[in-house]
Amino acid sequence: MSVAANSAPTGQQRFQLGKFLRYKDISIALLTGVLLLICALVNPLFVSGDNIFTMLRTIPEIGIIALGMTMLIICGEFDLSVGSNFAFSAFVMALLNTRYGVSLWLAFAVCILIGIGIGWINGFITTRIGISSFVTTLATMMIWRGAVLLLSAGFPEALNRNQPFAKLFTGTVAGIPAQFLWFIGLAVIIWVVLENHRFGNWTYVTGGNRPASVAMGIPVNVVKTINFMLVGGLAALAGAIQVFRMGSGYSNAGNGLEMQVIASVVIGGTLLTGGSGTIVGTVMGVIIIFAVENILILSRAPAFWFRLFLGVILLLAVIAHQLIQGKKQ
Repeated sequence: MSVAANSAPTGQQRFQLGKFLRYKDISIALLTGVLLLICALVNPLFVSGDNIFTMLRTIPEIGIIALGMTMLIICGEFDLSVGSNFAFSAFVMALLNTRYGVSLWLAFAVCILIGIGIGWINGFITTRIGISSFVTTLATMMIWRGAVLLLSAGFPEALNRNQPFAKLFTGTVAGIPAQFLWFIGLAVIIWVVLENHRFGNWTYVTGGNRPASVAMGIPVNVVKTINFMLVGGLAALAGAIQVFRMGSGYSNAGNGLEMQVIASVVIGGTLLTGGSGTIVGTVMGVIIIFAVENILILSRAPAFWFRLFLGVILLLAVIAHQLIQGKKQ
């Protein structure tokens, strides 16, 4: 009797632990914590103040786009043109301000509008003409990359990064980089929309069950187009932040960025099939990618190792999600 009584709580504890691990975002938070601990043990410089500051300055340039990409993938689409958008929109901003004397805040507004416009084009072609988002955004990725190369002739465009407006995005607040605070602020806003607003519910249903969303009267095409515009605008914002940080716009900026963004979102637990994903998971996914890249740099490993490790971590993260969360029917 006593043995049975003692064994019962153990089984209950196991059930509670399993239930806890399956709770939204818990598994990716644990994975992130373990990885950060390993990085700190591998190289103590990883947790130095200067290194953490550097990471906080650069994380938003992928993280901000990943927030919008999460919304888009949840609703069943994705965007391969974000890297080209990132370069083109920001280069136009630098060009307007430096070469044509347009005030920086107005040039920045044009940059964001261009990004939103690129997103609208992607959404219109995908939803109204019926071409898959993979083909659409693959084509626009090449179009906007070609456009920025033509516009720049391969040369960078300088921008005075000491202007007060630029410091609004790249200064420091209480020792924390301003761009990281923008990233966290946007993450909170998008999390609130996704988890507590009707549009967020529409986004989940659109990606999870399109026939049901149509039957419910949800404007599926509008939802998808708005999410395309969101990720386009955020890509332009991230590009502008990089130009403010570096003081130049480059035609090759954002090369391969789309793969890192999508990898961050998938590592964070968002399903490419749509209908499932979280903003908290995406933030963790971005941190994982930057932690891996940073520890490789600190260890002076060859640059090509990053791609190898990124692929391995992406695969392991997906397997871990599958094992912890359980196979969804």
